[in-house]
Amino acid sequence: QVNASRQETKLMEECDQLIEIIQQRRQIIGTKIKEGKVVRLRKLAQQIANCKQCIERSTSLISQAEQSLKENDHARFLQTAKNITERVSMATASSQVLIPEINLNDTFDTFALDFTREKKLLECLDYLT
Repeated sequence: QVNASRQETKLMEECDQLIEIIQQRRQIIGTKIKEGKVVRLRKLAQQIANCKQCIERSTSLISQAEQSLKENDHARFLQTAKNITERVSMATASSQVLIPEINLNDTFDTFALDFTREKKLLECLDYLT
């Protein structure tokens, strides 16, 4: 009777330790996933801001080009055309920077875990013989 109670207590302690280890690992891995998500969202937000700025600059450039096309004075047109050409060159060069840093098809597969082996081990728990 005493031996059975001792074994039962030991079993409960061992199972509690396993559960505690699993909970600790779950918390650590969950935190890493959340941190990865925050970093990714921050990078995406920055990319969106960069794209919005590029769109605003492009819209302004298009408006200026449309206005210069309405210019009747040929000398003034040539002056503004040169300015617009320079701005287009700068805009084209800066648009190369907008290549996305994050592939939107990326998944969090780097955080994937395979518990197949552990599940089988746990299912095979039995008395020592």
